[in-house]
Amino acid sequence: MESPYTSIAAEVLRAGANANVVVDEAHHPDVFQKDAFLVVIGQANARIAVQNGLAGLWIPVSGRSALCTMSTRVVTGKGTVYASDSQRRLTVEVGRKAGCVAIMARQNLWSAALAPWQSGPALPYTVLPGLHRARGGVRRGLFRFVREAAHGDPPRMNLSLLAASLGELQVEFEALVHRCPGTSVLAKRSNFFRLQRSINQIFFCEKEQPRVTELAAISNYSLHQFIRVFSQVYGCTPRTYMSRLRAARAQEILAGSELAVRDVAAALGIESRATFARLVKKNFGQPATLVRRVVRTP
Repeated sequence: MESPYTSIAAEVLRAGANANVVVDEAHHPDVFQKDAFLVVIGQANARIAVQNGLAGLWIPVSGRSALCTMSTRVVTGKGTVYASDSQRRLTVEVGRKAGCVAIMARQNLWSAALAPWQSGPALPYTVLPGLHRARGGVRRGLFRFVREAAHGDPPRMNLSLLAASLGELQVEFEALVHRCPGTSVLAKRSNFFRLQRSINQIFFCEKEQPRVTELAAISNYSLHQFIRVFSQVYGCTPRTYMSRLRAARAQEILAGSELAVRDVAAALGIESRATFARLVKKNFGQPATLVRRVVRTP
């Protein structure tokens, strides 16, 4: 096995407090045109605009930050890692009293650089778009990678550590990619990218569920094709997926707050208490008050 440290080039970009920085081919030609990683360190109120072409992992250090594309707005916080899509421009707004770090590169470099640590029949290492609830070990591994890259001269790129962190982060995606239509891994992965855009849109429309036609357009499918492929990959229709996600959010709020049931419904954007009651009963088989009691029972 090769040494975990490599001579692959890396750049470090420090986006200071209140700074506006641009990540594009003109400012970072080695990252876009050659085989180089870019490590970004963003401080409070920084604004980072990223040209399409780079896939990245965005890890909050503290506070909350917003990551925006044309169709989605993702808010990240403690315990999460966001994987950004290389096919879309990205604007990152680091929150007040917040901070975040990122690791970015072209998709082909992610695959080529991490290939020595690929094992078994798993998919090639690729950054697949999505928001992850990351365990502490994954976040610590990514923070360690960033520290070593940022403080080394030249940067020390521990790709073994990066491969392990990325593999654990995306392990649940492997089965989903294999269910996607396509005659090759590349084709399956391309279809999964498209579907994940719709999942991101569903996940971040907290109070107003998007229309299925809107999700199909975001994924660049016809409506009929989108429903068929979505159901094939995720095991349910888009409407059922949204219903289950909203029910899971309700369960989290019921378990972690003292809000009255009507206020939980309002927090989810559901004006009718009867509608909320049907949602909870359909997904959990019992009223919201009993759901709260059950999830709080040791």
